[in-house]
Amino acid sequence: MQILSGRRHRVEELAFSHCGRWLAAGGRGHLHLWDTHDPGAAARQVYAARYGRAGHLAFRRDGRLFYITTSSWYVLNPEGGRPTRVATDRYWSAAVSPDGTRVVRQREWTPLRTYRIDPDGVAAGPTVSVRGTYFAHAAFAADGAVFAVEQAAAPALEGAHRVTVRSADTGGQLAVLAPAFTARPMWVQRQYRFSPDGARLVGRCEAELVCWAVGDPDRPPVTAANPAGRDFLSLAFHPDGALLTVDDGRLVRVWDAETLTPGRVIEWGVGKLWAVAVSPDGARAAVGSHTGKVLVWDWD
Repeated sequence: MQILSGRRHRVEELAFSHCGRWLAAGGRGHLHLWDTHDPGAAARQVYAARYGRAGHLAFRRDGRLFYITTSSWYVLNPEGGRPTRVATDRYWSAAVSPDGTRVVRQREWTPLRTYRIDPDGVAAGPTVSVRGTYFAHAAFAADGAVFAVEQAAAPALEGAHRVTVRSADTGGQLAVLAPAFTARPMWVQRQYRFSPDGARLVGRCEAELVCWAVGDPDRPPVTAANPAGRDFLSLAFHPDGALLTVDDGRLVRVWDAETLTPGRVIEWGVGKLWAVAVSPDGARAAVGSHTGKVLVWDWD
C-alpha cells in the first residue's frame, strides 16, 4: 500500500499508465503525476491554475499522458519535459478514449463533434447531426472503436432521452439502448463506463447504477441503488469484469457488473473518496480523496 501526497485539492479523476508505473490525478486547480515505482518521489505538478481544471486523463500507447484543461488539450511525457499543446479549445466537457487517441465533445447541442489525436496533432473526426438534439454524457469502449452517448430531443431534456452506441470511425448509430435515468434532467451529472470486453455499459446517476447488455439493446437494463444512499462519484472496471465505485464516503464498493450485486467492501482512511481507478493489468487499484491524498494498493 502507498499513500501519495503533495496535492491540496480533492482528487476528482485518476488514471494509471499502461505499464502501471505512472499515476495521474486531476480535478480543480491542479494536475499531479506520481512515479509509483519510487515511493519516495515527490508529486510532479504538471498543471496549476487557481480557477482552472485539468482532467479527462488517458495514457496513450506511446506512454504519454493526454489531458484537457479549461483552455487546451495536451500530451505529456511522464519521464520529463514540458507538456505539448495539441489543440486550443475552451470547451471543457469531453469524453476521451482509454488510449487517449479519440475525443468526443459532450453536453452540447447538435452536431456531435469527434476528434482523433494523431502524432502530428488533432484531426477532425465524423460529426453527428440530429436536428434539435442535445448530446450529453459519453464514453468510449476500451478499444476506442465505439462510443456511447446520451441524447435527447428538445424540449424533452427532462423526459424521454436515450443512450445510443455509435461507431467512432463513422459516427453511425449501431444500437439504441433501452431507456434509463429518464426521470432525471439531462444536466444532472452522470458517468458511463464500458466493461473491458465491451459487452456491458454501466452508468451512474445520483445514487443509482444501471447496466445494459450492449449486444441485446432491447433488454431492460439491470438497476441497483447505492446501499449507502449517497450519490456515486466515480466508477472503474477491473480487467476481470468487477466494477468499483466510490461515493464521498470512506468505502470502495466492488460489484458484480452483470447483476449489479454489491459484494466486497474496502475501507481506507485517507478521507472521503472521490475517484477510483484500476491499473490496466489489474494488479493495483487507487483511490483519491477530498484531502488530495491518493492511496494505491495491490489487488488480490
